This record gives sequence, structure tokens and C-alpha cells, in this order.
Amino acid sequence: MSNKKNYLETPFLQILCNLAHSHFNDIHYFKTGRLFWSFTRLFSYYFRIIKPLKNNQSVNRLFIESDIESFIIRQRIILNDIAYIIRQILPARLRGLRDLNNPTQFKKEMSYKDLKKFVEKSCDFQDLAKIFEINDKWISEIKQARDGIIHFESKAIIFLTEPEFTFTIINAAGEGEIGSAPDNRSVSKIPIFTFINNQLLSLWNFINEDLKNWLQDYIKDKKMNYREICQESEISCIGISLFKEVNKKNLLNKYKDNWGVIKK
Repeated sequence: MSNKKNYLETPFLQILCNLAHSHFNDIHYFKTGRLFWSFTRLFSYYFRIIKPLKNNQSVNRLFIESDIESFIIRQRIILNDIAYIIRQILPARLRGLRDLNNPTQFKKEMSYKDLKKFVEKSCDFQDLAKIFEINDKWISEIKQARDGIIHFESKAIIFLTEPEFTFTIINAAGEGEIGSAPDNRSVSKIPIFTFINNQLLSLWNFINEDLKNWLQDYIKDKKMNYREICQESEISCIGISLFKEVNKKNLLNKYKDNWGVIKK
């Protein structure tokens, strides 16, 4: 990991850069620039949510509720972008996903859900399916929350609880979208700091540990052309130094925690 305070190494994207140049003969094959852009947005939401909570500062309730919703939506966008990139790596004969016959077409979003279904049904990608299964809990929670916000008039509501501020995603019917009891008679209060930090940490490790390891093995197994052209890939933006400070013991480790749900 880079020693620079405001930088994070991105080993998965570094491998993609090398693969694009060596195997696909196009350094821009994967269009990773938009992924960097999405991460800068995600880290900015992380910073605005986590910093005042970490430093016990007063918070603007409306801003934090809006930023929580934006964080959830942007994280789901990143998962879809990653799904599209993975699909581009697959052999042409296996790219049998709806409306995406051209692997270099970037006018449509790829659904992470569609890719997950595809690899689960394929005997050739059980190792990738296993990675998706291991990460299913936190990804399912972010999907459920995002779908509620986008499609079902759900919204984030925070509670000024002690010792940690909490929130829930509640739908138009007044029911909790994540972490609630099956009968919806109670709404769970989820610690904001824990949820937001663990979601970003899980996403980062999913991409730069789980998927990086899978991609390295896949390149070797398929005997794809690969040369080290890109020696270092990093991202720098607001929120990274805070993220590294909070997670100095957990970056690129298997840090899978529950969200510390507090029942009402």
C-alpha cells in the first residue's frame, strides 16, 4: 500500500491496465476512468458522513440523510461498473448476457445481479461464483437499500441515539428496508459510522483482494497475454486519508463484520 497519506493503491485496476495493453491491444479497453470518477464521489460522501461522527462534531441531520442515500446509490453503480468490466474479460462465446453482444459498448449499464446469475449457472466460473457468495450479505443489503430509494420512495432517516447515531431506510409504507424484523413490526436502527465504513471497506477489499486474486488466476488459467506495463495504479481524493486512518488494520484483509444492528 502506498505510504502517501491521500493515496490508495488499486491493484485490481493495475492488472486491468496491463491486461488491456497486452491482451486486447487497447490501453483504454476497460474505460476505468469512470470507475475512478465514481470512487471519488463515493469517498466524498464517506468523508462528509464519517468525519463529524468520528470527531464527535455536531451534524446537519438533513445533509447526512441525503449523503447516506447518495452513498448507497453510488456504491451500487460501482458494483454494476465492475460487473461490466468482468464481463468484458470473458471469452466472446460466454458473453451471452441480454443486450450486451458488443463487449466494447459503453452506452448501457451492466447489472451486477445479471452477472451473478450468469456465473452461478456456469460450470466454468464457480470460483467467481464463490467470491460473489462470500460477499453476498453486504452486497444484498446495499442492493435492497438502493432499490428502495430509487424505485419505492424509500428514504434514510437518522436517529440521534447514544452512544452512536443510527439510521434506517424506511419505505413509503413506513416499513424498514434493511435489517428489520421479518414481520416489519419493528424497525432496526443501524449505526451510521459502522454501516458506512464497513460498506466501503467491504467494497474496497472485494475489488482489490477478492477480484484481484480471481483475475490473476484467470489470466494464468486462460493463458492470456500479460505484461507489466503499468507499474503503479493509485487513487487520490478527499476521504482517503480518513478511510486509511479508520481502517489501518483492516485494509485488504478479510474484514467481514455485522452492522451492529440495534433493535428498536
